[in-house]
Amino acid sequence: MQFQLADLYEILCDANPDALALIAGDRCLTRGELDARANRLAHHLQIQGIGVGDHVGIYAYNRAEWIESLLACWKIRAVAININFRYTVHELRYIWGNSDIVALIYEAGFAPMVNELAEEFLAITHYLVLDDGSELDNPRGQNYEAALAGQSDRRGFAPRSPDDIYFMYTGGTTGKPKGVLWQQRVAAVVELHAGARDPTLEEIQQACREYIAGYKIPRELIVSKFKRTPNGKIDYVWAKEVAEQAVAKASGPAEGEHP
Repeated sequence: MQFQLADLYEILCDANPDALALIAGDRCLTRGELDARANRLAHHLQIQGIGVGDHVGIYAYNRAEWIESLLACWKIRAVAININFRYTVHELRYIWGNSDIVALIYEAGFAPMVNELAEEFLAITHYLVLDDGSELDNPRGQNYEAALAGQSDRRGFAPRSPDDIYFMYTGGTTGKPKGVLWQQRVAAVVELHAGARDPTLEEIQQACREYIAGYKIPRELIVSKFKRTPNGKIDYVWAKEVAEQAVAKASGPAEGEHP
């Protein structure tokens, strides 16, 4: 099976739409409620011309709308870009320029920094503002809830690809933040197995075949979450050894050698 993360979520949602999906503060959303709100946002973003491969920044504290935005991006094959709420203006300037975002979803309390940078980044053509209780006059962009209210909560999106990108910036604590890109098929396999069970050798081999095929995902990362030591630490020694074995089996004998 090939994995795209929005497809996986929709399968889970349809199987049990009333199951609790998210708790954020005093807000609780079922799978169906989260899906409906993400659909509304996804339709809104599409109307703004945002689609396959476009980068959408999410600049907010941990809250339900963060997950809604992430899921909405996956639904329309856009790429969600995580923006650390601790960044200074200087750090934000670097991230905005490095990430090539074309839209930004942000909390109203960050409006002063957003306004300071907005005129430097004309490629960002759409802003959505999350209400956080801040009393600010005319923050840049459209109110998030108003944008959702005008859209359908049904799906109706085009087919997606397991090669759609899952993106994450590192924290930048030892230098500038670095972007990590995974195909969603690989990200899904890693997350599904993390802390759950050890994968079969066939699953490891398949992940490593994808590495060899040109996905350029470091093989240690592909399998490093699959097994842990008794104290819960990732067993990197095991991961590396098994990955090397799987790569060797997946790639076949070297030139001049016999199987």
